[in-house]
Amino acid sequence: MLSMAMHIALTDEIVSRAKELERFNIKSYDALHLACSIIAKCDYFITTGKRVLNYITERIKIVNPIEFAEVWKKME
Repeated sequence: MLSMAMHIALTDEIVSRAKELERFNIKSYDALHLACSIIAKCDYFITTGKRVLNYITERIKIVNPIEFAEVWKKME
């Protein structure tokens, strides 16, 4: 089953990770969302932001909505 959303408290670890992501030219708001998703151990981060889509990490799969629709379709 796929969980679509969760609440996560803002911590120093998340803020620190977001600041690291900003060094990769990711805007602060996007960096914060991505950091939260990484810390929460989410499987996917869905975005249309080109800067985020260009970020490469093994910690989370970063996809655009169309790519995720294909993933979702395969899960059914």
